[in-house]
Amino acid sequence: MTELSKELHEMTPEERWEEGIEHNPESLDIRKFFEDNDPHGLWEFGGNGDNGEDMLYLLDCYFAKKEHEVQEIIRQLQGGGLNAFHVTRIPDGNE
Repeated sequence: MTELSKELHEMTPEERWEEGIEHNPESLDIRKFFEDNDPHGLWEFGGNGDNGEDMLYLLDCYFAKKEHEVQEIIRQLQGGGLNAFHVTRIPDGNE
């Protein structure tokens, strides 16, 4: 795999297409749902330039940004010496 020009969460749909980045599996799941349930045939998934293909690239960007946000939160928690699974006791006022 070649080195990308940008991090995935920074890329536009056009940049993802130009770099030949595969669609996110969650985007493909949504595509399957639309193909199976779109009663009016409003979404076209035949190839580049179709409205469905545009939607897939937009979804890819959305999922990449969300994944980056989650990873940043995890890094911040770990960097502060906290563990995301750390449980603290909440005072009940009787102490």
